[in-house]
Amino acid sequence: MTWSTKQKPPVMTTISIPAYGIKTLGSRHILVGGGGGAAATGVKNELQLYLLTYNQFAKIEGGKYKHLIGKKTATVDTGLRATMNMDAVSIGPPDSGRYLIAAGQDDLCVFYETSGFDLAPVDSDVDSPSQLSLRFQELNKVKSTEAASKSYQLCVRFDRSPSKPLRVATGGTDGYVRIWDAIGFCQNRVRS
Repeated sequence: MTWSTKQKPPVMTTISIPAYGIKTLGSRHILVGGGGGAAATGVKNELQLYLLTYNQFAKIEGGKYKHLIGKKTATVDTGLRATMNMDAVSIGPPDSGRYLIAAGQDDLCVFYETSGFDLAPVDSDVDSPSQLSLRFQELNKVKSTEAASKSYQLCVRFDRSPSKPLRVATGGTDGYVRIWDAIGFCQNRVRS
């Protein structure tokens, strides 16, 4: 389906936070990062995971669905920091549900891992009925910029070269690009 400039694109979902970053995780999920920041505005700082679907259940008569929708299946509270930029890379076979996520939050790069698929709980605040989700865990965080004032990470990107070790580059308000060993962050997980 194509849209002319006169037509508005369809709305897939409505989110509860200002979005600053969006990434696909596999072929069925999108991850949205954002929030209200440290200001006491009442807007949460979260990562929100959405399952892409055409309906809650398949139609028996096999009719076509017209609109792709996003069903929220997980949220990760990021505390006082809004995710302003992020990148994600698969760290396992496509059907494993394993991803490494680097999220820029103020002057930090926070690393999260998904450890496989899960079902969103029925009694949670996510859209129901239960939908395919991912399990999230915070791995580690590093101070990614050293500016004297107003220090923020502005961008992040994983190196996707297949022959190299998994690395991630960050850029910040201090004018430096830094290269980090992402495998080291996986091996030195935050102990809960």
